Amino acid sequence: MHRIGHWVLYIGIVLTVGGLIGGGVMIVSAGYAPAPLIALVPFGFLLTFTGLCMVVLHGPRSSDQAAPPSQRPHDD
Repeated sequence: MHRIGHWVLYIGIVLTVGGLIGGGVMIVSAGYAPAPLIALVPFGFLLTFTGLCMVVLHGPRSSDQAAPPSQRPHDD
């Protein structure tokens, strides 16, 4: 899930930035309706937020890792 979260996060960022840049270029040129590319922005934001949540919730935690031998308590 952690790796899938990274992929979803990257895809969401690409869609959001692509929609913002492409939609802005279409609005300036005003050759045709910019709705298809601007519609990618909310979808990209949704994927970005979902990917971020997956990475944070399913990522490794410091408490899950074993302590190094120098920090383990001694059983003397």
